[in-house]
Amino acid sequence: MRSPTSDPSAALLLGADVGATRARVRVRDRDGRLLAAAEGAGFNVNSTGDGALAGLRTTVQEVLVAAGIDPRRVPVRAALGIAGAGPAHHAQVEQLVRSALAGIGLLPQHVTVTDDQITAFAAGSAGGSGLLLLGGTGSAAVRYRDFVPCRRVDGMGWLLGDTGSGVWIGRRVLQAAAADLDARGPASALTAAVLSRLGIAPDGAEDPRQALIAAIHPLAPAAWGAFAPLTEGCATDPVAQEILAEASRELIAKVDAVRREEDGDLAGAEEIVLVGSVLTRNATVSAAVRAGLAERGLRVLEAAEPVEGALRLAARDD
Repeated sequence: MRSPTSDPSAALLLGADVGATRARVRVRDRDGRLLAAAEGAGFNVNSTGDGALAGLRTTVQEVLVAAGIDPRRVPVRAALGIAGAGPAHHAQVEQLVRSALAGIGLLPQHVTVTDDQITAFAAGSAGGSGLLLLGGTGSAAVRYRDFVPCRRVDGMGWLLGDTGSGVWIGRRVLQAAAADLDARGPASALTAAVLSRLGIAPDGAEDPRQALIAAIHPLAPAAWGAFAPLTEGCATDPVAQEILAEASRELIAKVDAVRREEDGDLAGAEEIVLVGSVLTRNATVSAAVRAGLAERGLRVLEAAEPVEGALRLAARDD
């Protein structure tokens, strides 16, 4: 008789969608029944603090405990889509995550680590071929064949790219507020919104410019995305409108770039999965991007949550 840990066909499935700001983890059985779910702090090797990986391990352990599962006794197949785990850092992130999860009983050979773009695509595409446009904390466009990325545009991080992303928008909001306070740029309703969010009195004894510097300096880049939603409360503000218009143009430009193929083969490139808070929660950007995609003859596939894509990949790994 096989021991539980040697029988992969009997494994339960654990999926995780791990962004820079939040991680969602779920466990399902082979019949698709949800056994437990948990959320915790995110992890990105490029932009989150040193303690973030320990936080991810805690969240995974929490969901296993909630499901009544001891992975040392019951086999668990895990797939984690992690922000920042693309080709440039994949080996490093995979080793870190496998080592961290081995400490709570998950076998390294049963832990698949991908970037969060693949799991996001898998949440919308059952066939595995098509396009992904990601507009969340980061941003990228990817073309897939059988769930394997064959062309990727952006996803290069806040310093080199991720244009149109939540972090990019948040940074533009902060820069607009700074330029307003400094009289280098136009007055904007965003300024009052930023100062209010940070608890800075605009007419206090302290120079609000210096208070802004002091408040923003300790923040990790991933945290800048928290200022992106301020644009929605300033929908009629010309500065906010231009930031969102530019974000929309940048996201569409990625789609145009990822569709370019020297051999002219666009098979499977007529369907596109949209994921990420900028594309799903920001009405202005969502409408502009969807209009641009329609003009290009692309059909939008409505995706489930990316964590469900991770579960789909965990099932495929058997």
